[in-house]
Amino acid sequence: MCAATRHTDRIFEDLCNSLVDAGKVDDAIWICQRQLQQNPDSTLAHARWIGRLSIVLAEKASASLYDSRASDLNETFQQALINTNQPIDRYLQANPGFHAQSFLIADRITASTRVLRTAILVASISSQTDPNDDTLLRAISRLEYEASGLERSAKECWTLANTTPKPEIESDQWQQLIRELAMQQVSLAIMQTELFDRGSNDFAAAAANATGVATETLRQLPDGVPAKRITRILLVESLLRSGDSREAERELGQLTDVNQPSDDLTLRALQVRIALNNKDVDEAERLVAAPTAATSIELDFAKLEMLLAKDESGEMASKWLATIEQHGGAFARRRAEALIVRHAKSIGGNDATANPKSMSPAVIAAQGEDWLRRGDYLRAANLLRDAASVSNAEAAIPYATKSAASAIKASEPRHAIDTLRLVAMKFPNEPTAFELMTQAALLAAKLPADKSSQTPFELLESLLTDITQTWPTHEKTPAIAEWLCKLYRQTDRDESAAEFTLQWLTLRPDAAASSLVEETWFEYLSGLDSETCTASIDRLNAVLSELTSASEENASPFIGVVSLLLDQPATFQFAEPDSQMGDDRFVWTLYKLRSGEAAKLQFDDVSADRVKRGRWRLERDIRIGAGDARSTAQALAQWPGATAVQSAIATFWNEGDDASINRLKDLAVDAATTNDQADDILRVLASSNSTAAKRAAAELAERRAASQKIRSYGWYQAKLNAIEWLQEAGEADEATKRASFLLLLHPPKDVALRQRLKQYTTAP
Repeated sequence: MCAATRHTDRIFEDLCNSLVDAGKVDDAIWICQRQLQQNPDSTLAHARWIGRLSIVLAEKASASLYDSRASDLNETFQQALINTNQPIDRYLQANPGFHAQSFLIADRITASTRVLRTAILVASISSQTDPNDDTLLRAISRLEYEASGLERSAKECWTLANTTPKPEIESDQWQQLIRELAMQQVSLAIMQTELFDRGSNDFAAAAANATGVATETLRQLPDGVPAKRITRILLVESLLRSGDSREAERELGQLTDVNQPSDDLTLRALQVRIALNNKDVDEAERLVAAPTAATSIELDFAKLEMLLAKDESGEMASKWLATIEQHGGAFARRRAEALIVRHAKSIGGNDATANPKSMSPAVIAAQGEDWLRRGDYLRAANLLRDAASVSNAEAAIPYATKSAASAIKASEPRHAIDTLRLVAMKFPNEPTAFELMTQAALLAAKLPADKSSQTPFELLESLLTDITQTWPTHEKTPAIAEWLCKLYRQTDRDESAAEFTLQWLTLRPDAAASSLVEETWFEYLSGLDSETCTASIDRLNAVLSELTSASEENASPFIGVVSLLLDQPATFQFAEPDSQMGDDRFVWTLYKLRSGEAAKLQFDDVSADRVKRGRWRLERDIRIGAGDARSTAQALAQWPGATAVQSAIATFWNEGDDASINRLKDLAVDAATTNDQADDILRVLASSNSTAAKRAAAELAERRAASQKIRSYGWYQAKLNAIEWLQEAGEADEATKRASFLLLLHPPKDVALRQRLKQYTTAP
């Protein structure tokens, strides 16, 4: 609150504090708003209640952090700060140059610190691993910087007030603000320790720093001022975190008789914590059991720590939650639940199955189920996920299922997906783990587009990938793998689909995986140029060779891939299959034909996909000179369902006479022929050993150039093709003449094109 008016209306301020301590935040907000209405906007009293309202709103905003996903904590934290500080920010914006703005800024630091403290607690119990710590550390540093700068400014104002006859704000009010800002910096230094694991070097360094800040602040405070007592309490806290119980007890002895339970319950709570720090649970229990004239939320939480130390299962602590809620409201209970979870996680470490009982999953789950009964589905989902994350496999899976169901009811499907994935990947050997992960994928497939960093499509892809890699041999994994390949194809990533199936084949070298490899690799290879296609087939060949190196029996699932895709099928040995029907007969016969044996293909009951792949394979054999070209061409000539172009190409390969060449020339310029088909005709003619065919290719290239814009890249390319094919056809003089003509009249600006033309200007 604003130090400028702390000498008035203390009864309402005390009432407001009591309501907050009791968890009645809405009632405290009402008190603040009531006081704002009763004081004019421009008065100090109004400004004081603006600051108090923000501090109370900090309690309300903090509650929202418990309901956020770990991945959303940073965003939720920033929004909570905005909501908390809105009254102060609006007031300062409407009243620029307000003479007591320093006090309002101090209230803003106080309010922000309260929100930050909860954010740190929520981050510490997260079952996810998210980069929250850096954001929170920066927030602490920012508040420390603001408090330090404001303290320096307040000291200047204090000096000025001491030398001004009638200052607007008295020097003692500035002095009080200076002291509060100093204490705020001690609190922030202590808070920084919460970002690190106890026992770590970072924690020790932060605790040592907090002790130093508290000691220096205490040294500068005069005896008898309330700030000195509070600072000494903070010093005791920092010493406890440093592990120096003896010095903490000595400092506490400056405030109370450490040999007797203190009547001041705040100090009693410190006595309990000192006893726990000394591993003296019996003494801690004696202290909390001593009679008290009132309740204290600090002592309630000290008792919670004692119960967790006494019974690591959490059963005793869970019974104390009702009392904490009775004294401090639902928010205090949620904080206590979070502390229990954090304690459980600190015991279990990274291996949540090491000691299931000590992790108290049943206690955490019980709280989640309680919220579920109350209809607070998101809180239930959070707690049940926390229970699952620290439970053994038998309990974790039903907890995860309940958490996911709760998250779906809360319209948070990503939360459900995260939970199912977390538990399934943690216990992959459980019979139902695969189903959990599949359910997560089904949920991801229904996600609408949102503002999450990972799109629904990317999330689904990552889930399907995890399933195929974690459970490659599961009976239902082939369907998942097909689903993933479909996603790849939807985004024109044929290479990714091919690489995935090949990697999956190494984990599951059977017919199901081989079938998918055949499908995806055909789609990938059929879209490549000849050189790239050869390199990719060589890589596929190497993997299959490794998988079949042990025995011929290992090769049997791969006969489809070998027969329909590889360049050298004869390097693999297969036993004749038992089935002589449909696809099996077709693949086996094609393998024999391509291996140099006499074989006649039959197409009865053969799938259209296999017929298509077989034609592509044989056409590639002729292009690269693999196998017997004549028998291959004869087989292609009998191929069912061939287009006019395919039939003409097969006839040319089979006969190679002028009639077949002329037929291809006619088709190349036919209006019904597609550009791709015309390109294929040119490649077939140009790659032939026939001089007549190469001349025909050159003629077609010239006709194509005539349809292009002069001096365009396509025009130059067609002209160069014609020159190259004439050169190969033995017409070097004509090729030289055409190249020279182009360089003289239409020299290309592109250096590469110009160099290619120059190499033909001198006849060999």
